[in-house]
Amino acid sequence: IALAVYDTKEHTVRIPSNLFILATMNTADQNVFTLDTAFKRRWRMICIPNDISKCDFANDPICATGISWASFLSTINDKIVEFGEGSIGSEDKRLGPFFIKKEELADSKLFSEKILMYLWSDAFKNDHDRVFRQDYKTLEQLIAGFNETQFGVFVDDITFNPIFSLPENELNNSSVTPEHYLSGKTEASRSLYSKTINAINKKDIEYSIGAVRDYLSLKAPNGRIAAEFHLQSSGIKLIIKEPASHDCPIGRKLPDTYRWTKDYEIIYDDSTDIDIVIDAIMDSYNQVKG
Repeated sequence: IALAVYDTKEHTVRIPSNLFILATMNTADQNVFTLDTAFKRRWRMICIPNDISKCDFANDPICATGISWASFLSTINDKIVEFGEGSIGSEDKRLGPFFIKKEELADSKLFSEKILMYLWSDAFKNDHDRVFRQDYKTLEQLIAGFNETQFGVFVDDITFNPIFSLPENELNNSSVTPEHYLSGKTEASRSLYSKTINAINKKDIEYSIGAVRDYLSLKAPNGRIAAEFHLQSSGIKLIIKEPASHDCPIGRKLPDTYRWTKDYEIIYDDSTDIDIVIDAIMDSYNQVKG
């Protein structure tokens, strides 16, 4: 609607009764946080929920991991509210469903430089040690760490629910084949996966490989999963049972709430001693084979 304004007193400007002005704002913005009470009284103001269900890529995995955008956002937002309890406007520091674009979820560099930069420099700027591992002293180190270990940069107290939490016996029903899953991965991770499986084959054991969208699993004859392989851009994130027969020189114990009974994580690439990785996998296999 265009309103014509004249410079003569004979003409007046009238605003039609069916004209509505709609606007949005974030009360965490320093320019609008201290809005004058009189201004608020003259406008009808409503709170727009931070609803992840409205996002069409809410359940998409982040950077080829088993963690969805919805799971990550929900967990992080809960921590923002928890750590900011008593602070004015802390809830407005929460991540919104469209804080990031769909295509940015799949790119480790884009995701870390946008999301982690915000969390480090703004949302958790006074709580670094409560959120991120103490190994990371700078944002630069944190971003580099995420590109290598993904969610391993967070402290053990912060866990993200995986996209899938199916009972082990249901995983056998998947219609996704390993070949189908591997076709979408990088040559580096495919090559490393083949190297790992070839090494397992030399152990002369009976096993099968299954795939559930975001990962491959090695199963014993009884159907129980001994290892999960999450293929990344230049390596593999391996989830197994915690080694029982020896201290594994690589990897870390995962929180008990991670998933099922597989609670040990090893992230390795082509420079890692494959024998150490295979020993850890075999340890897990022997625990589940029954």
